[in-house]
Amino acid sequence: MKPLLHSGDVWVDRIQGADRDFRIEAVHDGAMDVSFWGAEETTDSALNVIVYRSLTESSSEPTKSNKPSMWFAFPLYPGKTWTNNYDWEVGGAAPYRGKAEDNGTVLGWEEVQVPAGTFHALKVRVTTRAYGTGGMADDETLVYWYSPQVNRFVKFDYRSAYEGGLLAELVRYKPNP
Repeated sequence: MKPLLHSGDVWVDRIQGADRDFRIEAVHDGAMDVSFWGAEETTDSALNVIVYRSLTESSSEPTKSNKPSMWFAFPLYPGKTWTNNYDWEVGGAAPYRGKAEDNGTVLGWEEVQVPAGTFHALKVRVTTRAYGTGGMADDETLVYWYSPQVNRFVKFDYRSAYEGGLLAELVRYKPNP
């Protein structure tokens, strides 16, 4: 089932030894402004990104998609698969555009240990292939462990041929009362 997320919900994750906030800043018209550890993103109500800023390069221009990338295809259940195609565009001084395809698979339930404790979570893998003008190409793999107990993933392992990698593990969850 899709989580009910609210403005002010905060998850604190450990990334390379530092604790960083993942925060829902605002909810409006079915979209949310979300700080992914300092990268200001716009997502749908399930955290699927519409306006993306690099998770590893803070000075990058935003990438806008014609529909959300599909990392979280709720409801999630073991064996579920999905494919999602969309167009994207990067603005700025040297704009470029292209297409992307997400392919997701819910691998099954696992016990996963993170600084916040041990969680019974669904392990999900999403691969994305993006390509565009000027020879831009990227292959990304995201593996996350989603826990209904905290309305989000407790572990997030992102790898990109273009951007590098990022591993985040939940330290604590502070839902907005």
